[in-house]
Formats: sequence, structure tokens, C-alpha cells
Amino acid sequence: MKKTLRLAAIGMLFLLICADGYAQERNRIHIGDDVLVEIGEEVGTAVSIGGDVRVYGTVRNGVISVGGSVFLGPEAVVNGDVTTIGGMVVKQEGAIVSGDINTYDTTRITSFFERPPPSSWKEDKGTPFMPGMFPFLGFLALALIVVALLPEKVDLISSTIRYRTGISLLWGVIGTLLIFPVALVLVISLVGIILIPLEILVVFIAFFLGSVAVARIIGERIIVAIKKSGSPMVIETLVGSIVLWATGLIPVVGWMVISAAAVIGFGGFIAGFIHRRRHPAETGRTS
Repeated sequence: MKKTLRLAAIGMLFLLICADGYAQERNRIHIGDDVLVEIGEEVGTAVSIGGDVRVYGTVRNGVISVGGSVFLGPEAVVNGDVTTIGGMVVKQEGAIVSGDINTYDTTRITSFFERPPPSSWKEDKGTPFMPGMFPFLGFLALALIVVALLPEKVDLISSTIRYRTGISLLWGVIGTLLIFPVALVLVISLVGIILIPLEILVVFIAFFLGSVAVARIIGERIIVAIKKSGSPMVIETLVGSIVLWATGLIPVVGWMVISAAAVIGFGGFIAGFIHRRRHPAETGRTS
């Protein structure tokens, strides 16, 4: 628990330092706000988390935007790399970039938290199209395959969430808060930048497996409630996934439930991994 609180404190301290602006002459780092380097101005590093970076002057080192885009004016000079995570780089004619231009797409992760678009069904197309039906069917198919091939993994995460719900929620919040700061640290380090795609992949897998585990728990409790205990894990996951998807159709509340389930599942994945590393001999179903 002490290590968990220490990690949370470190993460919050990092966020506070960045949120404070850290706006010195050498570096310009903002959270939730754009960074502007005007014509004739020279800074060391320009970094924005949750905003755009607009450069019309000179940046001696690198330019980084996490969750935003980078715009380079015709007189912009960047002597280092230009990197965006979840955005794009717009480079006007005349702009000079001495290093590399790197872009990393995170839409597959962020789209998980977005509500599906309104139905475009028309009467002449037969069966109505329910919002989010196709993404749900894709999730369901992959979830059932994972449960069939890796039942021990799903059961480990499910057991962790079931018996350590508070810890799972805490780790989920901490892990979610640290996704972009960790990416920023990797971007700043020349070696770590190549690990960003790996971080995105790991986060995606963790959220997915955690969501499958949460769906399994929901399905398990529903089946027990109707006195059908002992059903296969695949059936439990199927029932829970349908209930989660149906809940997600409820305005506002549904989005909140889906997001909470994703965060707890993410935390269950982290807590389960830590527990397994500490107690490798404990395997098998604990339910």
C-alpha cells in the first residue's frame, strides 16, 4: 500500500509541475493549454499535454504535443525532433526541422471512451441498426476467443477485481492518470521514444482484458442470481458483455458505467499482474 501511495504521489507531483506551466525561458511546458512560440522568440523545449503547439520562432531542442497537434509556421526552426501523440504535424513551406517528425495514432484507445454515433437506420434497410452494434459484436467475438484460449488470465483478473475491488479502482485511476505522463517521459528520452507504440499496445491489451473480466463478473452474478451457478466462463462473459453494452445505451449514465468498468478492469489487470509476480505459486481459479 505504501508503494501504491508513493507512486500516486509521484504521478500527482509530475502533473502539478507540468500544470504549473514550468514556463521558463528555456522550456515551455503546459497542460490543457496551447503552447505558442512567436516570431523572433527562442525557447529550449516546447511541450503541450492536451493542447496544440504552434511554433513561429525557434525551438532549440524538441517539440512535443500529447493529445494535440503541432503547427510550424514559415519561419519556424526546430533543431530537434517534432513528435505528436494523437495528433498531426502541419509544416508550412519554409519551416525547418533538423530532427525527425514522429506521429503516433491513439484513436483506438481514446475511441473506447466515446459514445457511438447516432443510428443512421432507414426504414427501407430492414433490421434496425442499434448504436454501437458492430463495435460490440467485434468486442464480443474477440472476448469469447480470449476467454476460450486464456481462461486462467481472465480468471486471475476477475478474482483480483472481485476480492480487491478498492485496490483495482485505485490502480485503475493511477494507471489512467499516468498513461500520458509516461508517454511524455518516453518521448523526451531518445531511447524511450521507440517504446511508445509498445506502451500503447500494452495499455490497449490491459483495458481490453480488464473489460472482459468485468463483463465476466457481471455475467457470473446475473447467472447466480437466477440460480444457474456453475455455467462456463464463456457463457458468463457473453451475458455480462450484453448487459454492459445495453447499459451503455443509456444516456450519460451508460457512458459513466462503461468508463468506470474500463477503469476498474484496467486496475484489476495491473493489480493482478503485481499479485502474480509477488505470489507466482498461486494459480488457478480462486472463485
